[in-house]
Amino acid sequence: MVYISGVYNNLLEESLKNIGDLTMVVTANQLRMSDEERLSAIDHIYLSMQHKISFLRRFNNSTSILALQYAKTKKDAAIMGAIIKN
Repeated sequence: MVYISGVYNNLLEESLKNIGDLTMVVTANQLRMSDEERLSAIDHIYLSMQHKISFLRRFNNSTSILALQYAKTKKDAAIMGAIIKN
């Protein structure tokens, strides 16, 4: 559980960093950039967020599968325990 919360915390921190970067890029007088540089920076931030959401979806899928497998294993163990007692 600590691992999973660590992954979520890391994703949150990185996403907040992206939001901060985006805010600096689009806020007037924050950075001296040409329009081309500004658009390139926005594209980079967008791609970074797309990678994060893609990773998050795969990670959630994997953890859901593991949780189902764990529940099945636990149920199977309880059934085997009941069989052995009888």
